Amino acid sequence: MIIKGQNLNSSIFGIGAVIFLCSFLFVFAYSSSIFDRNMLVGQWEAEDLNRKTSFVLERDGSCTFVNENKRTFEKIVFKGVCNLDFSKSPFTISLISSQNESKIYYTIFKIVDSQTVSIANFSQQWRLRPISFNGTSYELKRKENYYE
Repeated sequence: MIIKGQNLNSSIFGIGAVIFLCSFLFVFAYSSSIFDRNMLVGQWEAEDLNRKTSFVLERDGSCTFVNENKRTFEKIVFKGVCNLDFSKSPFTISLISSQNESKIYYTIFKIVDSQTVSIANFSQQWRLRPISFNGTSYELKRKENYYE
């Protein structure tokens, strides 16, 4: 229906814009359901001049995080439960120690592609969880043949 003084092209453009906006909002609202824990199950590794990092997530939610400083040979090993929250942006991780339940580490992560995940540095206070990725973030690559 064309209202007097209105152009057919502008009304079609307006309808198209509304459909696009509704589609975008639908995808954005349900994007967290696209991701789940199983996408991250397996072993992930990163290495640079200063450190070697490994993260293993099991199907039951248990995880192991190892960070080794190559210069001081200091090795930090964390074993516990990994809680992933895909409803926030960026996604969040809480690592709860299996040895000491009061020891919890918080951070954010993003899925770069099926073989790469970026994880920001960890914090022991959830209100001080990182809010962005920077030069000290870990870029972990999926180790092949972990579950094969």
